[in-house]
Amino acid sequence: MRGDLANLPPVPFAVYAASGLSTFLALLWCALIPPRGQILASGRTSARITAVMLGALVGLDLAIAFHPFTRQLHQTTPLADAWAAAGRCLATSLGIAAAPLALGLWSLRRVLLVGGWRVLSALGGAAGALGGLVLHVHCAISSAPHIAVVHGTALVLPAAILALVAPGRLSTRAARDMSDAVVKHGP
Repeated sequence: MRGDLANLPPVPFAVYAASGLSTFLALLWCALIPPRGQILASGRTSARITAVMLGALVGLDLAIAFHPFTRQLHQTTPLADAWAAAGRCLATSLGIAAAPLALGLWSLRRVLLVGGWRVLSALGGAAGALGGLVLHVHCAISSAPHIAVVHGTALVLPAAILALVAPGRLSTRAARDMSDAVVKHGP
């Protein structure tokens, strides 16, 4: 837990925490639970909800970072310390995101053939939201540029990585998996 938690304005802190948790749960739901009457999660719905919810969470992150009530808490840091803090925050966020990503990828390992990158972006968005929530509770740096750039990057980085990496791997895997599944009829 951050040391200055008692000095923070409680309403913005609670709003961001509730938003981060609800974004995590909603995007995880979009990635793992198919809509009623469907067998697979909807790729289009997952992508749309991911874009809207992560956009809103990044916007809330920026609003809190540049809000006049939190300006009194902002401090300036030397560039070397800022880079070190950015590295620590990103490493912490990606470390937290690794667990839901690994569990989500394991649970989706056989159903990502249709709309896979969109579903994976929702899974990455959920992991990023959880990482951002942990940074919100853990990181005591209240510099607006740090919060906006580093914490904002931590929110969207897992979704972006999974969305960019998935198409090539899934398309070759899908072709290989489907070629084995074709049943030949006749002589």
